[in-house]
Amino acid sequence: MGRYSGKLLLSDLDGTLLDNGGIVSEDNKIAIREFIENGGLFGVATGRSHQNFRKFMDGVDINAPCILYNGCALYDSEKDMFLDAVYLPVERLKEWVEYCLYVHPEVMMHIYTPDSCHIVSSEEKGNPGIFSDHQPALYSGFEEVLNKQWLKILAYGKADELKEIEKKLIEMEIEDDVHHVYSSDVYLEILPPTATKGFMLEKLRGIMGSNMRIYAVGDYMNDLEMITSADVGIAMGNANQKIKDIADIVTVSNEESAIAEIIRNLI
Repeated sequence: MGRYSGKLLLSDLDGTLLDNGGIVSEDNKIAIREFIENGGLFGVATGRSHQNFRKFMDGVDINAPCILYNGCALYDSEKDMFLDAVYLPVERLKEWVEYCLYVHPEVMMHIYTPDSCHIVSSEEKGNPGIFSDHQPALYSGFEEVLNKQWLKILAYGKADELKEIEKKLIEMEIEDDVHHVYSSDVYLEILPPTATKGFMLEKLRGIMGSNMRIYAVGDYMNDLEMITSADVGIAMGNANQKIKDIADIVTVSNEESAIAEIIRNLI
């Protein structure tokens, strides 16, 4: 038994565990290792896929299930398997995706399936930086993904265009069949109706047992339900103000090794 036994820390990735350059600081890595060595459990909660999040985890120890796809899946990274997952209603979304592709071709539409991230927008209009950041990914024809299970849809574009496709989602009366959330100013995510990081946190609590004390830290609106569901919800210093307002604690920014600060001085 160590001083962190019975405690689980879930960290968002972008804007939280990662600095603005997309790197986990050495201080964060050391603190996480010390946390685990002294009985703590550490996992991440991110919108990224089970293949993609690993590219940021070099030198980062993980010993707890992770929440991925913004709450669509609970993933055991040691066994490389989903412990739980929920999926989108493909037939209900087909017409809306077609509208996005043809009326707003500048918006990059990513459809996540268990095998990969499929970008169904035109490759010639795609942003190479966004494509690179979401590897493994491939450009696919829309018809190719219709017979697959969809975990989530990620739309990347300008704020006004995202507002237009969000408006269309509501006009088509699909809103009750999905959960949609902004994970940044340029990302609109379409998720299964129950899928939030908070929803999967409760699934994780069921696995870990009611005596486990769960700390959760994040920075944006897709972290809201997780922070309110945790025993201790922590907002980053760089967090959206709404996240700061609902958190139990506000810590330092992602440029200041916030996870190390949380482990050493808050937990």
